[in-house]
Amino acid sequence: MFTWNDMGEPSVFNGPEVTMHKDAKHANDWEHRDIHNLYGLYVHKSTWDGLMSRSNGVERPFVLSRAFFVGSQRTAAVWTGDNTADWSHLKITTPMLLSLSIVGLTLCGADVGGFFGNPDPELLTRWYQAGAYQPFFRAHAHIDSKRREPWLVSLEYIDPIRKAIQARYHLLPYWYTLFARSEANGQPVMAPMWLHFPKDVNTFNLDEQYMIGEAVLVRPVTEQGVSYVQVYFPKGTWYHYPSFEVFTGDQLTQYPVTITSIPVFYRGGWIIPRKERIRRSSWLMRDDPYTFVVCLDPQESDAFGYLYIDDFHSTSKSSAQFFKIIYQRIVDPTGAGVHGGRLRLSRLPLPGETSVTLPKYVVSSPKIERIVVVGFSSPLERITVIDEHQPRRNLEFSVTPPSSLSIGFKNIPQIVVVRKPDLSISDDWEIHFVTGKESRDDL
Repeated sequence: MFTWNDMGEPSVFNGPEVTMHKDAKHANDWEHRDIHNLYGLYVHKSTWDGLMSRSNGVERPFVLSRAFFVGSQRTAAVWTGDNTADWSHLKITTPMLLSLSIVGLTLCGADVGGFFGNPDPELLTRWYQAGAYQPFFRAHAHIDSKRREPWLVSLEYIDPIRKAIQARYHLLPYWYTLFARSEANGQPVMAPMWLHFPKDVNTFNLDEQYMIGEAVLVRPVTEQGVSYVQVYFPKGTWYHYPSFEVFTGDQLTQYPVTITSIPVFYRGGWIIPRKERIRRSSWLMRDDPYTFVVCLDPQESDAFGYLYIDDFHSTSKSSAQFFKIIYQRIVDPTGAGVHGGRLRLSRLPLPGETSVTLPKYVVSSPKIERIVVVGFSSPLERITVIDEHQPRRNLEFSVTPPSSLSIGFKNIPQIVVVRKPDLSISDDWEIHFVTGKESRDDL
């Protein structure tokens, strides 16, 4: 069950303090100033506890609240409250959500489009594009605002909004994995740049861009009518998604934008799990196959990522599985720089646990339908999979040479796409990207 708690705090709209007088006395002579925030905390917690009792502790509750306090992260999704359909309110959502994230309230968001007022089509589009890459994504408006469903805007804005919403759904496996990890270690899902790059002083005052996990950099467009935004890339290799235009780190770049642009960049050395099939809801996606986007960094020998799956609705972890996705470069023994690679999954202890346990039951065993390797610069002889359930076999693949997609972009690396490898997430397998230069032991 999904529950939305509004007005979880005492409000007196026509009073001088918009709440009870701060010196109003509660039981045991406690003044209201001392306990005001506890209303938000306990209304939320009581709702959570009630929903847990309703299902005898089986179903995972979802509770959204406007009022919250320290500890609400245990039971709550929160949002920033009643904002306005104004560019300044769109811009301020990023630092507001970063502030909430670093104090532990990780499932946070802002009303897309602004609560009060009526956004113009450009503002509404930019807000959808920003909200799609924030932890809690919801469009919401005051009852007196004009209707603003995405299909009511003019044609030039419908497609950018549609693509922003689709981008959210495509990246849900990555989001879900991040939240599973965050539940165990408290690391913010949406984080300021300095959290992941603590030695880079250039990140310390950045509040217009941020990281989603370790692998995705987002710089939303929050100003009207701009043709470019400034993006700072920390050290490393960065790929714009979905064009895969490559940027070298440790530089500030003016990135060109149009109304269709969402400045999102994948970090080299990381692997991002995605689901590409479009459904009517995330629940209908639960058995869909995965796509792995492997982003290579020329300065790093390996790339890795994480994938967490469970039954997607209950509190039980008996079906949960947690994997590390590993790409290992196989160095060319001839010294010619023609490097191959291997891709595999390694089972990990569930987040917060110390030992690997196999699931007591598997709700489904989703497949991998596509592997995209970005920045694979060597010529390929073949791609072979070693699977515990099937004979060794070669896989079909395609190679897009560097810069062949470069219309309007500066530099796009070679991209290798493996289609329909017919591999299960739960099985033991290893994919070999063979260049022909490997030693016999590496084949």
